[in-house]
Amino acid sequence: MTAGGIVGWGECEASPLTSIAAFVAPMSHTACKPVGANLVGQNIDSAQDIARLSDRILFNSMDLLQAPNTWSGVEMALSDLLGKMLETPVWRLLGFDRAHPKRAYASTLFRQTPQETFDLAQDLRNHGSMAAKFGWGGFGSASATGIACFSSPRRSSGFPCNNRSPSNLVDNIPTGWYVYVTEDTMPKYAAKTGARAKLLDAALMVIRAKGYSATTVDDLCKAAGVTKGAFFHHFKSKDELGVAAADHWSETTSGLFATAPYHQHADPLDRFLSYVDFRKALLHGGVSEFTCLVGTMVQETYETAPAIRTACECSIAAHAATLEPDIEAAMRARGLTPDWTARSLALHTQAVIQGAFILAKASGGAAIAADSIDHLRRYIEMLFGVEPGKVKARIFEDDPVAGGLHAAELRQSGKLE
Repeated sequence: MTAGGIVGWGECEASPLTSIAAFVAPMSHTACKPVGANLVGQNIDSAQDIARLSDRILFNSMDLLQAPNTWSGVEMALSDLLGKMLETPVWRLLGFDRAHPKRAYASTLFRQTPQETFDLAQDLRNHGSMAAKFGWGGFGSASATGIACFSSPRRSSGFPCNNRSPSNLVDNIPTGWYVYVTEDTMPKYAAKTGARAKLLDAALMVIRAKGYSATTVDDLCKAAGVTKGAFFHHFKSKDELGVAAADHWSETTSGLFATAPYHQHADPLDRFLSYVDFRKALLHGGVSEFTCLVGTMVQETYETAPAIRTACECSIAAHAATLEPDIEAAMRARGLTPDWTARSLALHTQAVIQGAFILAKASGGAAIAADSIDHLRRYIEMLFGVEPGKVKARIFEDDPVAGGLHAAELRQSGKLE
């Protein structure tokens, strides 16, 4: 993409000729306008302009095959172009205060049999890969074989689960959203004003307050301020929204945990213990404000809505996977060779936290959840054989949200040095 003599570069994974057609095909009707027609002549002065163009393409080109794929490459190119024009890194344009390390992953194809896929995943893990992407390969050869192949990488290796369904195998590896924290934390570029985004934002609040089963389409439309027609324009059913809401819950808050103060420590065990303290600090406000959307939904839908169950499991497992590097580094630093793994301990932290949320709902308050997280901290200290209850001072003091909520309590208990 070019503007003002500056060239921006992007790429997308798609059929090249189909993407070119999506960019230049003549208009057929209102929802089949070419992607290029939405862009040429538009002003690009800020990241908000790119968000505006995204909404414009969603409205004008929604029926064009591969329009979203085409736009993904264009969006990347426009971000590159804007960063060059403003002499600003793209991560800063998106509202972040720094660039964050990205998880490298192995990229390969499903093999022809589940066992071959299993063995390949194990080999990748044994050679140090922390994540893997499995492409189509032999996946579609037969339904039963495909389903078995689909689960083999997880069974074999404990890789983060970022597969959604047989038609959408690989997605981002995100984390969870705790809304009251993210107001000042999340990048402004992520905030969009379309009906779909409003419905997803509303789902995060309404479902946590009422539960998935009790939440109606009318409830969601009312909370989002959109019509019922707008709902069914974007989602075929409430269950389809549920899957999207689980992904939205994960996607929108990667910044919360990625920029949290527990990452500041040099010692990986300090980082892990400080993560636990950070989770305790998030127990603020009403029960529906600090509990977990995906934990709430999966309890109600694990048998009745498999797609929602899978999306929720992926969200929880992927967040747990972000803890594994610190746990593994702490094990190496202390020479531990236990009969448990970093993966199992990371998942155990999520089991305790999700269980703590259930107790909070049952009791109507956060106190019992805070006690459960304290027990989790003591358990981790016991596993690693360290003196209990010592946390370095900078964990929360510089954090505008968690610091004000939790630092005083840590001082009173003697845990803050």
